[in-house]
Amino acid sequence: MSEAQRDYTPFGFLTYAESYGRSAFIVSSAIENGARMIWNVPIGTLALHCVELCLKGVLVKEGKTPEEVRRTYGHNIKEWRDH
Repeated sequence: MSEAQRDYTPFGFLTYAESYGRSAFIVSSAIENGARMIWNVPIGTLALHCVELCLKGVLVKEGKTPEEVRRTYGHNIKEWRDH
């Protein structure tokens, strides 16, 4: 199984989600402890990406193929630009 195939499993999505969720808490905690950050928007972005990855994991668990999830809910900036 390739790395990409392993990443597009329910467990793969949840593993990445946990990393983003933990990152949001770490950055938030650092700010509370005096770290300077002009805007706290990245904290919300990290948390929202955590939720997104959890939802994608559920979609794969419930029968969507990894390709369907990637194609339908992926982030292909090049494709958006061409429309």
